[in-house]
Amino acid sequence: MTEKEKKLLNRYIMHDTIHKLYHEQNKSMRWIADNLGINFRTVQKYLDMDSGEFQIQKFYCRSS
Repeated sequence: MTEKEKKLLNRYIMHDTIHKLYHEQNKSMRWIADNLGINFRTVQKYLDMDSGEFQIQKFYCRSS
């Protein structure tokens, strides 16, 4: 697995984790940011992106 693939996999896992914490466990964006050690705006960015958009972004990242 290349570094680029590892980075992409980590981003996918982060996207999934954030969505589960927010939608299934009803955690706040601030709580998620604090507990994952990421910026509040990053949490907001991932929540604004649905799985389909993430897959499209993943496709374009791989082709560049």
